[in-house]
Amino acid sequence: MPKSWIIAVAALGVSVGQASAQQPDFAGKTVEWTVPFSEGGGTDTLARFITPFFSKHLPGSPTVLVRNVPAAGRSPAPTSLR
Repeated sequence: MPKSWIIAVAALGVSVGQASAQQPDFAGKTVEWTVPFSEGGGTDTLARFITPFFSKHLPGSPTVLVRNVPAAGRSPAPTSLR
């Protein structure tokens, strides 16, 4: 393998590594956490308990809301994602 190929592959690897290292920024945004169960259940309680942790530790400290979408034998929660 010629030396120029090795240099080209190394340069490509460095550029891809730098592009994927960018941090998302959620400053001033609202993050919705969709819970596919009704209010008051175990999953809802856990989601509401963890929400302050997400608000504090996500980049930009966004507002995190829990949105309950109960599934009455269907799958409205996955289809309601935007």
